[in-house]
Amino acid sequence: MTGFPRRNLEEAAEEEGLRSRAALIHLLVMVACIGCGRSVDQAPTTDAVSSTTTQTPTTEVDPLNRASTCAALVPFYQELVRAIVAAEGSRDPAVFGTEVADLARWRGAVRVIAWLDDALTDEEIEALQVEIGAWESVRDIVHLTKEQALAEFRELFAEQPELVAVVEQDPSVLPASLRVTVDERAVDEFHGRLAVLPGVTQVTSAREEVEALTARAVWIAVGYSGKADDLLDLADRSADLGCSLASIAADADLAGIDPGGIIGEWILAAAEVGLPVRPPEP
Repeated sequence: MTGFPRRNLEEAAEEEGLRSRAALIHLLVMVACIGCGRSVDQAPTTDAVSSTTTQTPTTEVDPLNRASTCAALVPFYQELVRAIVAAEGSRDPAVFGTEVADLARWRGAVRVIAWLDDALTDEEIEALQVEIGAWESVRDIVHLTKEQALAEFRELFAEQPELVAVVEQDPSVLPASLRVTVDERAVDEFHGRLAVLPGVTQVTSAREEVEALTARAVWIAVGYSGKADDLLDLADRSADLGCSLASIAADADLAGIDPGGIIGEWILAAAEVGLPVRPPEP
């Protein structure tokens, strides 16, 4: 996303399927706010991750190959998940990069921005803030004025003066907003409910970016644990038997595993549908 400012914003917006330059600006702010304007640490590359997986697998090859049914693979999967969580579950999220560390602080929540109509009075904005803040899924809500939004934008994109210049020439693309932190599982319902409120002109969220960051952290954790090769062997064996890692995961009992921390929680959540054997799509 941050490559767009060096090109024509209208063309970039059209390529992204967005309806206007303002929509593109709003999305840029939403994504940038995951890191809150700080630089993003470089996460280990796929090569770096793969280099950690060359250790001798702890799961014996012969017992795995002797498994003759998909059900027989379930205990292997459970033990792999347990080992990965034990090794990486309590790791400091900052190891995975600043964006992941910021996401970990939200802990199961997603930031949603409600952009407000310029015609709203201070009293109407305050009433909206009180109403939304009382919703069950809301953890936090903050009002940003137009002036604060512009100051934030200058900080977030300080290294992209071309983009800052565009916004400074037309500050209307950054109206006042309400920044709402909402439970992740309630995002879809919350998004729709928020969008129909009088005075709310647009709603953006970083759910896809949150899911991508979580998937990246889980993939790196699997690599750091030294169990990626074992997991790949298990996936190959399941394919030989005509089943998938996802079907094995569905039958696994992971309830008794202590996550150890937020990274462990993400690993277990991914394990419920099948741990990744390949890096997530960029």
